[in-house]
Amino acid sequence: MYNSQQFKPSKNRDLILQGLILLLFATIGLRLWYFQIYRGQEYTQKAEANISRRQTLYAPRGLILDSQGHLLAENRPAYGLAIVREDCSDFAATLQQVSQWTGIPASRLRTKFEKDRAKVKPFQPQLLISHLPFQELALIEANLLAWPELKIISRPLRTYPQRDMLAHVLGYVALANEQELRTNPELQLGDNIGKQGIELAFDSLLRGHKGLKQLKVDAQGRELSSSITSSPQPGQDLYLTIDLDLQRFAWEELGPQAGSVVVMSPQDGRILALVSKPGFDPNLFVEGISARTYTKLRDSKNKPLFNRALRGQYPPGSTIKPFVGLVGLEGQTIG
Repeated sequence: MYNSQQFKPSKNRDLILQGLILLLFATIGLRLWYFQIYRGQEYTQKAEANISRRQTLYAPRGLILDSQGHLLAENRPAYGLAIVREDCSDFAATLQQVSQWTGIPASRLRTKFEKDRAKVKPFQPQLLISHLPFQELALIEANLLAWPELKIISRPLRTYPQRDMLAHVLGYVALANEQELRTNPELQLGDNIGKQGIELAFDSLLRGHKGLKQLKVDAQGRELSSSITSSPQPGQDLYLTIDLDLQRFAWEELGPQAGSVVVMSPQDGRILALVSKPGFDPNLFVEGISARTYTKLRDSKNKPLFNRALRGQYPPGSTIKPFVGLVGLEGQTIG
């Protein structure tokens, strides 16, 4: 005979079930408190980092001009290629694609990538190529949508319109080395700094200060919006005592001969011209001089890297005799 009492759940079973449900909700509530309150700020920052990027805005280097306002060193726009490691799922494939676009061997790109990755945070652009020719730039830009981990970096590039005629006066800029990056916190991987001449002596004034742009990106790393948080400050312009016309005249008068000419103002000792011939093209160093080209300059019998005006030692010629006589007359040691 059917007994309904046999199939009624016991009160103990109900209590156990209710307890399990309460325990489940308590666990969920505890985890929510842990993630949203106890560690809420930390996860909020991580979430913000996933959708935001910081991009450096490079400041144009200060101009260098002669005493009449003629340009001796200026800037032109240049473009480099960088990779954001956080947005890259296959480094080998990306580097291989860059190699196909640029003709640079993938092994060389990989070596540079591994060497520099410790110096750049995963969410920051890591420079792969400093300067892209226009044809390669156009090709890469046309394909960037398929490679969101790659970024075109725009920066001003130093250029010297007078080339070798003022190389020993102005010096040149080149990529900061590892020691310079360690000692100067303002420098970043891929920055150019003064290496010789005026560029080195006044580097801190000429370099200026970088700006910062905040970017919002989607899950694929594509830019959605941007805002400038700090504007770049251009470097200070410098006016030299050099007179470009006089410099050119002295340069041309030397002709094919190696030598040096220094012209000073008799009133105040200002240097109006300083020529060391032969010179070299400082633009080669700005864009990254090859080992072969540098070896050719270094080993040339004419020594174009040697500054004859400042470092050369020459016996005085007969032109000094009138000055010796003048000193004797002024000192009344000769009659």
